[in-house]
Parts: sequence; structure tokens; C-alpha cells
Amino acid sequence: RKPFYNRIWYPRGNNLRHQSSKLMGLLNFLVAVVAFFFALKSATGESRRALFAIGFVCLCWLGFDNFAFVMRPDSYVILYVIFAILALELWGQKNPLLFFFTIGLLTGLSEGCKAHGFVYFIPIAAYSWESRRAIWSWQGFSLGVLTSIAFTALPFLLPNVSISNYLMWLHIVSKHGLSSALATGNSTYFAAFLILIGLLGFHKRRRVTFCFLLMSATVAGTFGSLVGAGTHHFMPLFAIMIYFACADALAFSMRAQLYFVCLVLALSYDALMSQKALWKYFSDWPLQIAQLKDLKSLRATCGIGPVELGYTDNPNMELSYYKPQLVSEGDSIILDHSAVMDMKGSGVSIPQSTIEFVKDCAIPYMILPRAGQPWKMQGFHGDVFSSNWIEAFNRLYLPAKSSEFYTLYRCQK
Repeated sequence: RKPFYNRIWYPRGNNLRHQSSKLMGLLNFLVAVVAFFFALKSATGESRRALFAIGFVCLCWLGFDNFAFVMRPDSYVILYVIFAILALELWGQKNPLLFFFTIGLLTGLSEGCKAHGFVYFIPIAAYSWESRRAIWSWQGFSLGVLTSIAFTALPFLLPNVSISNYLMWLHIVSKHGLSSALATGNSTYFAAFLILIGLLGFHKRRRVTFCFLLMSATVAGTFGSLVGAGTHHFMPLFAIMIYFACADALAFSMRAQLYFVCLVLALSYDALMSQKALWKYFSDWPLQIAQLKDLKSLRATCGIGPVELGYTDNPNMELSYYKPQLVSEGDSIILDHSAVMDMKGSGVSIPQSTIEFVKDCAIPYMILPRAGQPWKMQGFHGDVFSSNWIEAFNRLYLPAKSSEFYTLYRCQK
């Protein structure tokens, strides 16, 4: 469904709206903060400075919508990156081979979350070479590379993960095209942080690391400029840059201090605007519970047989977020709006075989939100669902029963 969100993420991605996935995102965040504290304390020798740095990186992350942690694999990649930083602090000098094995393993796991997951570990490896050159050897480097390759390929051993399908979808998604607006936003956003470490003189002290950091940011920014992407691809790099500044004990000049204060104020405003949505989430809980009960009650009237939870229009899209609840209980998932939207962006329509499957009434019942017109959702590329699909649905399915939030449609063939 999301090739850039890769192989390991796929099984988790099918249950994005389950509470378990949200809890894992929160757990990743908490573990990452604790691990980052110990890494920074080891690098600086000061708990106070480590806490200050953690506060700053959390401020950076809070500026992103919460779905970056509960719907996307960013929290996993952040966690793996911070584990790599911690491994450098713990074993960089004492046990180089263990460090290379660990960073290779984490790189492979990150690749299992994003197709470009490896780029986040290149600056860490470069920094270890510049700051601890004595630990580098061909044995350690080879161990890291081979471990990374092994764990990158490991998910393809699963029976439901096909390398040919993965490569095919990777090719399809590559046709999405770049958004000039996103590219401009990504460039200016990350430039604000590059200016900060530039004022701290990091680019003069660690030239090789800084060059690889720019390279990694360029790759992440390119993926973040694809239609439908965004600045969340930079999230792991924030922790890396803050670690570099702390580990090298970079001094803040008066100019750097003034810039830092301005950056903190801007990030604070960004975080406040982003996290206001939390209040809506909490206030909507009673409504969501009522919606889910209503959906399950309507589903119970269908008896045995697959039921598909469909879509109407954008204002009522959240009523279709309960799809995993039905799928986990054995119901159908013929179409997912995110997958169809991605396909359309790549010039791929809903397969005719899928439409023929529905024409045979293989799905006897479909439940759609009561409000809005069936399948009239809009995406980044216009109408999400094709006219052929909508025509087939309107011809075959007629309303059979309505509840407070949903309408049940029965196939009439």
C-alpha cells in the first residue's frame, strides 16, 4: 500500500486506527526520550544539559501533527536513530564490533519502515569516523554493511511480503511527482536548523559529517517533497543534529543565542498550533464511542458474510476510520482510500477485476456514512474513486437500512 513506508511497516499499517498502533507510537516516543537522555548525558557528562537538549528536540517534534507518531513509521525510525546514537556512546570505544553490528541492525530495521531509512544513519557513521577514527576497521565496516543488508532483506522471507510486488509498487509510487510548494517548504524549514549549527561552527569542526548531513537532508527532503508527503521526513535528523551540537560542546556566541531564542519562539508557536488538535481528540471520544457502537450494531444485522465499510465525502471521512475494527473481525477490505489515492497519483486506476468482483455481489453488504454522497471523496489528485467504481456501486447497491451515523447498502444482483 505504501512502498515508501516499506516492508516491516506494512502489517502494522493495516491497523493504523487500532489503539495498539497509537500506543506503540507513544511508547516509541517515551523510550526514545529516555534513551536520548542517557546518550546525551554520556556525551556531555551533564544531566542538566541533556535535559535542556531533550526539551528542545521534543519542541521540534511537537510541531508535527500527532499522526506522524500514530499513523506513520516516523516514531520507529526516530527510535532506531537514537538507539544508534546511544550505541555510539556506549560501545564506540569499548566494543567497536558491537557498535558496527548494532548500527547495521538498526539501519536494516529502519529500511523496513522507509525505503530511504538508511540515509539517517550515514551522518552518525560519518561522525563516528571523524570523532573516533581509531575504532574503524574493514572488519567492523563489513560487519555493519552485511548486517544492514541482511535485516533489510529479512522481511521478504515472510510469505505475505513479495519482493517483486514491492519493487513494482516502488516504481509506481515514484511517479507521484514532486510538489514545488512542498520542496520550498522543506528547504526553508530544514535551513532554519542548518543555520543554527552553522552559527555554532559545526561545519568547520566536522566537515565530513556536515557534508553527509547535507546529503541525508537532501534525500529526506526529496522524499518529503513528493505529493502528499511533508517535513516529517526530517524528524530523525533533529535528534542527530542536537546530539552533534552537544557531543562537540559547541559554544553559543551572542549571535547564535539570539537566533536560538527566535527559533525556540517560532517552534513553540508551531507546537501550540499543532497540539491544539489534542483537545478535539479528547472531546470527541464520547462521539467516537457512539459511532463505533452504531457501526457494530448495524453490522450485526447483516449476518454471516463479508461486509465492506466504504466512504462518502471528505467531511465524513472519519466515520470510515473504523474499517480495521471490521477487518479484524473477518470482514472485507476491498478499497482503502489512501491506497487508491496513491494509485491515482501514479496513473493507476482501480483494477477492473476489483470492479467485476463487486459486480458479482461477492460483497453482499456495504456500510457507508449516512451523510454525504457515496464514494465522492477528494484527494491530492482530484476524485479518489473512479467513475466506473461509483457507477457500478450505484447500479448494484441500494440502501437497505439506516442508523444514526451509517447506511447499510445491499447488493441487488
